[in-house]
Amino acid sequence: MTPSAPPSNVIALLGRAFFRHQWKMAVCFVCCLTAVAAGTLLSSRAYRSQAKLLVRLGVENATLDATTVPGSSPVVALPPTRENELNSYLEILTNRELLEKVVDKLGIPVVRGKQAPPLSPSDSYPAPDPEGDTADSVTARADAIQYMMKKLDVEVVKRSNILVISYQAPRADAAQAVVATLLDTYLR
Repeated sequence: MTPSAPPSNVIALLGRAFFRHQWKMAVCFVCCLTAVAAGTLLSSRAYRSQAKLLVRLGVENATLDATTVPGSSPVVALPPTRENELNSYLEILTNRELLEKVVDKLGIPVVRGKQAPPLSPSDSYPAPDPEGDTADSVTARADAIQYMMKKLDVEVVKRSNILVISYQAPRADAAQAVVATLLDTYLR
């Protein structure tokens, strides 16, 4: 007996393997497609609102030192770098005190994305608790601030004077309200 020679045609070999295992491949494909579809339908939606803030060189940084006199020996003072200034703005925007003001203005349900924000500022924002701060309300407020810190992203665009502020929430209108309120509070 002579051993059978292996087929020299690779395409014929692959074609034979495909037809031999076509049902297994079809079942695997349908199972993967079903798992992806189920995961997509069952996962919660997340919306991201984004704003860009242009930081311009201020007048206070563009003037000469008041102690310099024309004709005197030059004093070299190194101005702070633009990167330092942008990082300072970044730290201010992610400051806990600023985020507390946003949570107090919008309310905990809006920050967490469980409730739509009011349509206009004259609409009812959450009123302060008349009985004072209870332990539950203080804990809920602190949790909302921590949640906002996790979902807020402020970054500096490389080689530019732009800060990108983005916030992720389960509702699109809540994400937009948080970013808008953060910018308004910062600018004040």
